[in-house]
Amino acid sequence: MRTFKTQLSFLILIQLFFVACDTGITTNKIIDLVNPPPPDIKTYTLKIASAMGGATNVEPTKSEYIFDEFIQITALPIDGYVFVKWSGTQDKKEPVLLIKIQANEWIIPIFTKVDAPPAPLTYAVKVDTAIGGTVSISPEKNEYNPNDFVKLSATPN
Repeated sequence: MRTFKTQLSFLILIQLFFVACDTGITTNKIIDLVNPPPPDIKTYTLKIASAMGGATNVEPTKSEYIFDEFIQITALPIDGYVFVKWSGTQDKKEPVLLIKIQANEWIIPIFTKVDAPPAPLTYAVKVDTAIGGTVSISPEKNEYNPNDFVKLSATPN
């Protein structure tokens, strides 16, 4: 069988040589019909815009992706920010985005600043003693939290 393939390849090459000579085509390329080159593979790009408040992680990280290849993009907010959603060619709200690439993708992560939590509410107790007695506080502290119990005792002179 191998001899037949070799003979067939040789005959095809000879025919192509004569066709090229008859048509006046000159070429240094030899066309291999038994082992043709692989077809052109369509590739796509992924562009991720930088965004204030966070970064992204892409797996796998490449300059081009082939059709139907899976890509995972993770939103990584910095301290004081939270992830809101993806924008661009993707419109999702999950921080981990799994896409099957079938076209060029352009993606923007949207982060928003988180308000700082309010300072804890505390109270100070100040007692002014009048003439003729004293006031004691129990427990004696500089600040009290809401719902703390404070005992005030008045003692006359």
